[in-house]
Amino acid sequence: MSIVCIREGYTGHEAGGEADNKTATRHFSLVTDNVADTALFTWPQNDPTDPTIIIPAPGTYFPGHTDRRSREPQVRKVSPCFFNVEVRYGEDIDNTGKRGDDKWAANPLNKPAEINWDTQFSNEPVSEDVNGVPYLNTFYEIVTGIEREVADVVLHMNRNEAIFDPDNLYNWTHTVYDGQFRGMSKGRVLMNTIQVEDIYDEDEESNDFGDLLYCKVRYEIIFRFRPIPLINAYELKKNTGDGGKWKFYPIYNNETNQDYFSWFDRRVHTSKKYMDEDGNIIIGDEELSTYIATGKLVPLEFSGDNPAGGVIPDFVYQQRYLFATWPGVA
Repeated sequence: MSIVCIREGYTGHEAGGEADNKTATRHFSLVTDNVADTALFTWPQNDPTDPTIIIPAPGTYFPGHTDRRSREPQVRKVSPCFFNVEVRYGEDIDNTGKRGDDKWAANPLNKPAEINWDTQFSNEPVSEDVNGVPYLNTFYEIVTGIEREVADVVLHMNRNEAIFDPDNLYNWTHTVYDGQFRGMSKGRVLMNTIQVEDIYDEDEESNDFGDLLYCKVRYEIIFRFRPIPLINAYELKKNTGDGGKWKFYPIYNNETNQDYFSWFDRRVHTSKKYMDEDGNIIIGDEELSTYIATGKLVPLEFSGDNPAGGVIPDFVYQQRYLFATWPGVA
């Protein structure tokens, strides 16, 4: 037997039951040179004069699409040397042409990420109302302990990945992205949680039985859109070059700094001053509990614009999360 001619007829697209479960059907005619030929063929088969005309093998992608594959071609003999061939495609077909339970079984890595947006609320310390009027007492001192509910935008992203390094659960969780992320400036995007599910081959007849097929990864990423005012704000850092003293470094109120300090802890202070025996300005231990192990007061001095200038910051920002990058997460 030899094939004399293959031609393709109309190719149809259908909605296969569910709106998102699209299928396609291709129709071919095939002519052989022997009237005794049966409808048993091996696949793929090419037209002898035009190699671009191909009746595909099972599990072949539909032209121009990598999310649906072909099933076994169905052949019907309609005359001694003439055959009709129908090839159906679907999203639930694997690379052998068999139907799977998952409609993306053909290649789950081709499935686009599932994206959902939400909001998350938290209480943040504030020193002024929504109109910018400071909270002051009758002595014109800043009132501490006032909080306001802040809404942050949350991105829930579920996607399939070829492999996920478990170390990234430790390296990425509760870190702030060190750079721009989806158009957001450095310092405004927090990786809150990561969940990973390994998917293994459960087909006992498969050559890859028991092997890792892919990973389902769920990211929860929080965006802090609103800038934080940095008027009379300072950062508390240890100066290793000056006897290891803790110092306040002024934070200039510009857009870059507002982005950078979005996920820092903000502590509100009053104008009350404490001085140690050497004249250094100190703050009560209840406000610097992160750095105090002995329960005693910690000596501090100013640097930058106000070295030991007798001005207590309205706000002290302390870093809450590490900075990191998340390669491949976008």
